[in-house]
Formats: sequence, structure tokens, C-alpha cells
Amino acid sequence: MIDGRRVKRALTRLLLLTAVSLVCIILLEIAHRRLNGIPVSGNLRDGRGGSARIATFQKSRNDLLVYEPVPNARSHYSRVPNSLNSHGMRDREFSLEKPDGSFRIVALGDSIIYGYGVRIEDTLVKKLERKLNRSFDTDFEVLNFGVPGYSTQQETELYRVRARRFDPDLVLIGYDLNDEIESSHEIRLFDRTHFSVFEKLYFIDFLRISIRTLLATHLGLPFPRYRAETRVADNFQALRDSVDPGIPIVVVIFPRLVDFSDYQLGPIHREVAEAGRDAGFHVLDLFDHFKNRDFSSLRIVADDYEHPNASGNDLAANATWHFLIRENLIPRDAGTAR
Repeated sequence: MIDGRRVKRALTRLLLLTAVSLVCIILLEIAHRRLNGIPVSGNLRDGRGGSARIATFQKSRNDLLVYEPVPNARSHYSRVPNSLNSHGMRDREFSLEKPDGSFRIVALGDSIIYGYGVRIEDTLVKKLERKLNRSFDTDFEVLNFGVPGYSTQQETELYRVRARRFDPDLVLIGYDLNDEIESSHEIRLFDRTHFSVFEKLYFIDFLRISIRTLLATHLGLPFPRYRAETRVADNFQALRDSVDPGIPIVVVIFPRLVDFSDYQLGPIHREVAEAGRDAGFHVLDLFDHFKNRDFSSLRIVADDYEHPNASGNDLAANATWHFLIRENLIPRDAGTAR
């Protein structure tokens, strides 16, 4: 015979386990939303309050950009002090008019060029600027137009509507291997109204994507999201068409900061490099400069395999400096490299 008391106790335990699990899932979802600036209620939050991303970025009237930096924003975005100038660049102030006798480089990119996790002076952009000015007689200006989460398409639009007004002599674009993924933490804040915590679990999406990425990175499985959504050739050609034909474009490809002795992403590097050369770009693949270093020593934190720390940015800046010289992209009257 069935023991009614045992069945009742088993049902009670099952209900209790289910309730505890639901509470844990909801708490994890709320914590994830708090960390990423996603409203719990589902309503878009005020662009002047809330998380560091909300304080740093605002919805754009440009449908291609979706969002853009808030001019003169001050925050502690990406765990370090964050200051934007009046043009929305994470940089010092620059005039639209280029100073006489100067050589101006516009740097486009996502969070790597922006300098996620490092101080402004430790970004590739500012390290390269200092290196050039110490090495040549010409006054070099390197302008940081990096915006976290931007794709190559958004970077091209940003150049068209804003960066080109600064009359660059050279365009440098930092290419992260996730540039063709259509979504980012920032774009999720501004491209749609979010669902409430009781309608959608963003934490589950984050967990699923993280597991897929870890498996692809460490077990050599393919990156289906990159392959399925890549439009790198079209986006590079659109950038080339937006930049004056007389202005050279340099694409700098950043590797993932994973075990370089068993690196599985070479085919993606080659695809990006080929698309860049087909579009008439000068191509610098940083993997050859990073591969002999301990990958873990180049990360901003132990579990971030995407963003280089100050040492990683220094390595990238030195490689870019040598590349510009080797490709004869420095003006002939700049003097001899010291």
C-alpha cells in the first residue's frame, strides 16, 4: 500500500525545492540586471541615472548608431574613472580644425579601443600618440572614437557623421573578433524596451552564450554566431567608401586572450585580414605580437579574455607604431624615428 505520509513528505520537499530554485533564479536575474543596467520592471530607465552605462551612453537619434556617448560624461564605467570630452570621445578636447603642421589619426573601434578596464593614459590610442610624438618632429594627434559595443557598421556610421569632420590624415580601426555580433550590453539598453523580470530571463541568455563561448574558446568548437552573422567584407567596403580615397585605413586585429599555444581562431583572423586587404586596408594582425606572451598576464581581470590590460595595450601600441613606419604611413617630413 502507498504510505500517504511518505508521499506527502516527498511532495512537500519537491514544492520547497521548486520554490527555493525559483527564488534563486529570480535573485540571479535581478543581480544580472543590476550589473548590466537592465531595468527590473522592463521600462527604459532615465538616461541620466542608474548604472554606469546609462550615465555614459544615451539613445541616439541616428538609427544606425542606436546609442552614443553622452558628451562631458563623468562616471566609473568599466571599474576605472571615465571622462568624456565635449564631442563624446574618451579623450582630451580637440578642435575640429586640425592644427597647422600636425598629423591627425582617427581611431575607431569598440571597447578595446575605448579602453575598457584601463585608465585613459593606458589605452592603445594614447600610448601610440605618445610614442609617435617622442619619435618624430611632427605633432601627432590620435583621437579616440572608440565606443563600447559598436560593430564595424556603427563605427563606419560614426566616422561618416562625426569623426570625418576632424579632418584625419589616417584612419585606424581596432577589430575585435566579436565586432559582427549585433548585440551588446549597451545596445540592449537603448534598442528596445526591456521585458520585466517576470517576462524574460536575461541571465539565462547570458549563461547560454557564455557557455557556448567558453566551449568554443577552450575546446576548439566553432563560433557559429560569428560565422552565421559575419558581414566583415561588406562592412569594410562600406568604411572604405566613406573615407576619402587619399586617406589610408589601417585595421588592427586583436586576438582573444586565451591559450596562444592552442589557438583555434586563426581562420577568423585570416578572414578578417583578407577582407581588409580586399578593401584596400593596411592590415596588422596582433596575434604574431601576442603569441609569445603569457595570455593571462595581458588580461584586465582573470576571467576577461577579450580586453587587454595596460601591458597588452602597450604591446599593441608598439606593434602599431612599428607597422605605421614599415608601411610608410608616417609623413615623409616627420623626421627620422628616434
